Amino acid sequence: MSKVDFTDIQGLLRFGYGAMTCASYELLRIRDLAAARAWLLSAPVTTAANADPPPDTALNVAFTASGLAAMGLPESVIADFSHEFRSGMAVESRSRQLGDVDANSPANWHWGAPGREPHLLVM
Repeated sequence: MSKVDFTDIQGLLRFGYGAMTCASYELLRIRDLAAARAWLLSAPVTTAANADPPPDTALNVAFTASGLAAMGLPESVIADFSHEFRSGMAVESRSRQLGDVDANSPANWHWGAPGREPHLLVM
């Protein structure tokens, strides 16, 4: 039986942060790869390790497929992710499934449409 290394998992996956009463979300695009990598290496991302007392604040990061590519992850690795993750929210078949048509079409989105996808979400 393998042991889970909770220090290698983001806290949101384990705790959900239900006791925290507010949140902030930033959708970002990577323009400077070196700066993005340096920030990610130094970012105090909250892990899933137990803390006593629990933290008052948390920082978690989520990448899109285009964000992983912008970070330099090889396409052969990205190809191992699910089709839904790799294709994103704005593909025609998904738009129809979700009701994102007519006025709600990705063409009308401020972000998320092809060419306007965020690379990462910082929470």
